[in-house]
Amino acid sequence: MDNGIIQIYYGDGKGKTTAALGQALRCAGRGYKVLYAAFLKNTDSGEFFNELPFDILLPEYNYGFWNTLSENERIYAKKSAAEVLNKLIEQSVKYDMIILDELLDALQLGCVDRTTVMKLLSDKPTSLEIVITGHSFDKEIFDKAECITEMKKVKHHFDKGIKCRIGIEK
Repeated sequence: MDNGIIQIYYGDGKGKTTAALGQALRCAGRGYKVLYAAFLKNTDSGEFFNELPFDILLPEYNYGFWNTLSENERIYAKKSAAEVLNKLIEQSVKYDMIILDELLDALQLGCVDRTTVMKLLSDKPTSLEIVITGHSFDKEIFDKAECITEMKKVKHHFDKGIKCRIGIEK
């Protein structure tokens, strides 16, 4: 791939992971190698199939949303997210695109090492495309990006108490 850049999809609106997965499908559809790495999601999110045209790296923990976790579960979740980052760095040379799903949130929550992430972004080969998602603004990460899209919530059914729906949000 020529001229790989860093893209970010962030904000409080829906569609960040969906946009990133769309990028992964488009890239894989052109014959490029793609790695999707999740930091705060697991197979219970409903976004993964047995047969996808790209590789997937997920954390080992399987508890649920961060705000519902006990302190022990959070410790294990942080360890799992850090392991995902280390594995993807080891494997990154094999890929043309890497999706870092919920990386902004993992950084904000202290689940991954900022110095390691910044080194990954700074040392990326010029041919590698990196797509980052998350809710929060992160100036240091944003300064590295060439393309940033904010997903802004105008209205959301969660605000009315409608929970995650299987097949739509989960």
